[in-house]
Amino acid sequence: MKFTFRAATRDDSTIISRFLEMVPFVHRHLDWRTPLDWLGSQPYLLLEERDSLVAILACPPEPQEAAWIRLFAVEPLFDEEEIFRLLVEKAHHLLESSSSVRLVALALQPWFEELLISSGFSTHQSIVVLEWNEILPPVIPSPVNMTLRPMQSNDLSVVQHLDELAFEPIWQYSELALVNALAQTAFSTVAEIDSQIVAYQMSTAYTYTGHLARLAVHPQLRRQSIGYNLVRHLLAEFKARGIWRVTVNTQSDNLASQRLYQKLGFHFTGENIPVYEYH
Repeated sequence: MKFTFRAATRDDSTIISRFLEMVPFVHRHLDWRTPLDWLGSQPYLLLEERDSLVAILACPPEPQEAAWIRLFAVEPLFDEEEIFRLLVEKAHHLLESSSSVRLVALALQPWFEELLISSGFSTHQSIVVLEWNEILPPVIPSPVNMTLRPMQSNDLSVVQHLDELAFEPIWQYSELALVNALAQTAFSTVAEIDSQIVAYQMSTAYTYTGHLARLAVHPQLRRQSIGYNLVRHLLAEFKARGIWRVTVNTQSDNLASQRLYQKLGFHFTGENIPVYEYH
């Protein structure tokens, strides 16, 4: 059986859409962009056999240091493990030829986690999920000159720099990711001290459910209740809107973040999403 690789282009959007509707094994990354939105960025690989589409793997790096597997889909008539390994090796070679990039993935489904393990990925950390107890936490004093205001689009370059300071490379947002996030969030705010942005949060909302999607505080200003007050302000806003269920994700090894959320009345749900890295 002879497979051929080719780079997907925007002209492939129809064939990819149809393929994703047909096949049962599809991994989609938790993302602010749809799989088709990534067309035009590489690696975005199509694997074909006699001009028939067999599988898709998309892992364009964004930011430049981290290539998340944004999409993987495979026709079940073929050996999924072999197909995935071939695509990962090809993508990794392309990434190595351009720069030093970490290839990472979220194991959102058991079958995909099995493919990651069998193809040379190992556990990097995991994501834990917490849920708010619906009780508005008490007010805690913050720096006297701190103010909160809605995030604006012209804040994003500063917010992106803050994001780089606050997170390790695989978790950082590019400015484009922040543009997409801001367009989809229901409530996003920044904290300022002396007119300088020192923290921000971005949250989504659907009917009675909210999700704190992003929280970052300047590393030099942590443990001053800035993050606490940003989130408390968010919870008060959600409560006023009739949103009673609020969730948040954080890294399993980010104990400071977990302590903050527990202080605000969040508790662990028991849900755990493994994060894998290719070696």
